[in-house]
Amino acid sequence: MNVTGDGNGGIGTTTPEAKLHVDGGELRITNNDDHEQSKNKSWELGYVPYRSTSHRYTYVKEYPGYFYINDSRAATKCFVITNGGNVGIGTENPQAPLHIASGVSVGAGDYTYVKNDGNVHKFPRGNTYAASIKTDHNIVCAGEIWCTSDVRVKDIKGKSDAQKDLQTLNQLDVTDYNYIDVVSQGDRTIKKLVAQQVQELLPNAVTPHRSIIPSIYTPSKSINYDANKQQLTIQIEKPHQLKVDEKVRLIGDSKADLYPVVDVVDEFTFTVAASAPLEQVFVYGKEVDDCLTLDYDAVTALSVSAIQALYEKVTALEEANRELRECLEKV
Repeated sequence: MNVTGDGNGGIGTTTPEAKLHVDGGELRITNNDDHEQSKNKSWELGYVPYRSTSHRYTYVKEYPGYFYINDSRAATKCFVITNGGNVGIGTENPQAPLHIASGVSVGAGDYTYVKNDGNVHKFPRGNTYAASIKTDHNIVCAGEIWCTSDVRVKDIKGKSDAQKDLQTLNQLDVTDYNYIDVVSQGDRTIKKLVAQQVQELLPNAVTPHRSIIPSIYTPSKSINYDANKQQLTIQIEKPHQLKVDEKVRLIGDSKADLYPVVDVVDEFTFTVAASAPLEQVFVYGKEVDDCLTLDYDAVTALSVSAIQALYEKVTALEEANRELRECLEKV
C-alpha cells in the first residue's frame, strides 16, 4: 500500500487520487463477529464520480432487513434486496419476488407517414407512455398477467360505437410473416397484425419507441480500420441506406454494440467511429425512434365490440326469420 504526502492511500497504484484508491482488484468488507450487537450494524461503500464537482454519489449499504444500492439524490432507494429474497426497484418495500415501482417515459418525436389515401399524416410528439420493463425477447409466463381496469381510475367518455368498430375490424389485415432476425426470433411463420396498417385504422393502439431494427442484416464484405482516426470502414453487398449521425448495430468479436456513422462512402460502404478494430462484423441494422409497438388489448376490445354488433345483426335476422316462418305456417 502506498500513501502519498497529501494522505491518499493506494492499493495497486502508486498515484492514488482519493483517500483510498484500489486499482486492479476488488474491495471487500466482511464482518466475522457473531456477537448479537454486531448483527445490527450496517456497512456502506460509496462511490464519487471521478473529479466530480457535485456531491452526488452512488453507494451500497446494508441495513437490518435489507440490502440496497442507491443514488445520494434519489427520493427512494433504487435497488433493494430484502432478507426474504424480494427484489425492489424504485421501492423500499417490495411485495413480490420482483417489484418494480419506477418507470420512464418511452416514445418518440414527431414523424410523418403516408396513408393509403395518399395524404401525409403526423404522429404527435406527445404520444408517450410510462414503461417499467422493456425486453428484447419473449416473456414466458406460467400464470396470468393482470392489468388494472378499475372504473375508479378511468374517465369514462361513453360506450364505443359497435357498428363502426365492426367496420374497422373488417378492414384490418391479418398477415402471415416471418421475422428478419431469425437468430433471436426464429424462422416460424407468424399470423398477426402489422402495426403500420393498424395505425391507419386504430391509431390509439400503436405507439412509437426507440429501438434497433434489422434493416441491413448481412455480414461485411470487407473491413478497414484506421487507428489514427479510430474509424472502421465497412463494405457490404447490399445497400445500407445509412446516413451520417445515425447509429448502426454491429456484431463482432462475440459482442454487439451501437456505433455512430461518421461517413457514407457509397451505397454499399460506410464508416463508423470505433475505438478498436473488429476482425469479423455482422451488420445488424440501425437505431430508429419510430419503431411501432401494437397494443393487442386494444384490438381485443375492438373485437368484443364488433362481436356485439354481429350479435345484434344475428338477433335481428333470427327475429325476421321467425316472423317469416309464422307467416308461411298461416298460408
